[in-house]
Amino acid sequence: MSANRHLVLFDVDGTLAESGKQCDSTIVDALQNLASMCNVDIGVVGGGTLQKIRWQLGEPLCNTMRWLFAENGLVTGDGTVHASLRNSVSERDLQHAVDLCLRWIAKTRLPFKRGHFIDFRHGLIYVTPIGAQCSASERERFARLDSMHGFRLQLLRHLRGDDRFARRFQCVLGGQIGVGIFPHDFDKTYCLRHIDASDAHYERIYFFGDRCTPNGNDYPLYASPRTIAFATNGPARTMQLLRQEVLPRLKLNNGQ
Repeated sequence: MSANRHLVLFDVDGTLAESGKQCDSTIVDALQNLASMCNVDIGVVGGGTLQKIRWQLGEPLCNTMRWLFAENGLVTGDGTVHASLRNSVSERDLQHAVDLCLRWIAKTRLPFKRGHFIDFRHGLIYVTPIGAQCSASERERFARLDSMHGFRLQLLRHLRGDDRFARRFQCVLGGQIGVGIFPHDFDKTYCLRHIDASDAHYERIYFFGDRCTPNGNDYPLYASPRTIAFATNGPARTMQLLRQEVLPRLKLNNGQ
């Protein structure tokens, strides 16, 4: 593969699509145009399930992607599960993490509580303090209140304050209303292992994410010395950064 090939990686929720929603057609068109450039590959790395990411992107865009990483890269686009919590963490430690979350939820006064607080995935435990069965309007309301009162940050502090938890897990803000919990080596830089093991040799890897502070799920890949990274706050800002910061570099490097 050409040595001057470039990869542009995107987070999904809050970066290419509004949280929990599908990509707008303008985003799909822009990414398909990007993928058509000489010596450019595109990909996504999300914390969500492969099924959700495929739904958000749509099959035509998924088929354009060189790389499709779900659950921080522990699941690849062909559905292969490369690592799992069950094989990496003891049942006692998993239950300890779940119990810590449920105790905090039980004792904390939140705007409302619905159902499905814990989602046990291949690579992470996704905790939704108000319950994933909330309505779309309740999701938006909680997101606004969370930005003011820091409910999820309180949960992070609660978890990190437990020595046993801190030795085995890290926890970050994930999506619009949740918290992700996973072993220390299961963060988004895990996706780079697949790239390294392939025949793809990239001169530069660009990354766009919306959770790029130290408490965010995108931070490890954002802070990695292997990426040229950009923090965004939504699809419109992502496209603006792509046009202003990345496309000129890609065109220059590709002799266009």
